Amino acid sequence: MWAMASALILAGCEKNEVINQTVDDGTTEVEFTVKPWQVTIEPMETRATVSEAGMTDLWLLAYSADTLAAEMHQTKDDANFGSFSLNLKYGKYKFYAVSSRGLGAVIDTTARTITWDKVRDTFWAVDSMTVVGGSTANKTISLDRVVGRVVLHLTDLVPDGAQKVVFHPSHWYYSINYQTGAAVGDSDAEIDVNIPASYIGQQGLQISYMSISNEDDWTTGMAVAMKGAGDAELGSVQLKDVPMGRNKTVTMTGALLGGTRSLGVSLNDTWGDSSEITW
Repeated sequence: MWAMASALILAGCEKNEVINQTVDDGTTEVEFTVKPWQVTIEPMETRATVSEAGMTDLWLLAYSADTLAAEMHQTKDDANFGSFSLNLKYGKYKFYAVSSRGLGAVIDTTARTITWDKVRDTFWAVDSMTVVGGSTANKTISLDRVVGRVVLHLTDLVPDGAQKVVFHPSHWYYSINYQTGAAVGDSDAEIDVNIPASYIGQQGLQISYMSISNEDDWTTGMAVAMKGAGDAELGSVQLKDVPMGRNKTVTMTGALLGGTRSLGVSLNDTWGDSSEITW
């Protein structure tokens, strides 16, 4: 009986030893934290998480050589938005990250683009890492703004019947190449912005739109019109060479109606180097 008990104990020990062995499967769990610049119309002085920054979507694409090895998409409703993990094989990787508040986003991994129906604040980064053996690894990626912003500040009293302001740039961008950060999707489509009912009869209407921007500054022609029912034009202005740039705001100030039309452009420091136009 003692011999049998000893044999059972030995067999149990051997079984436990096999179960507790750690098998190296050639992968490591990489835990990511993604941080864009804080999104606000005030001066941006600190970093923030994607949830604090008001982002609604986050994409991260991991490439080994030129092959897509892993892809992740989070939305603001996901738990721990901005933090996640990927199980990656050992090797060298490049990580492409995009975070945005844009509407109607579509990703195309063949063209390597993300396209929006409506561009809003958007951030991008490329980073790299060599994944080696180990149970876990950590990676923090900091994103930078890749949009330019146009702000219209009207000095007119907004009349009854005014419904919207229509921007018509000679070109703007609604898509990004997520590997290079380049602006793609060059468009000359009109951009409509509804006038809030609370501004009827008031001065100081301020509205804006955004465009994906390249790293180098660029310019665009610009028509701006106020419209009412049936797209009736109440007033408009034409501008040339409006300066645009990544992380820059151009503020256009002036009147659109009647015999008071005038316009100017100014740049301020809210988003880094920015400009002003007055007409």
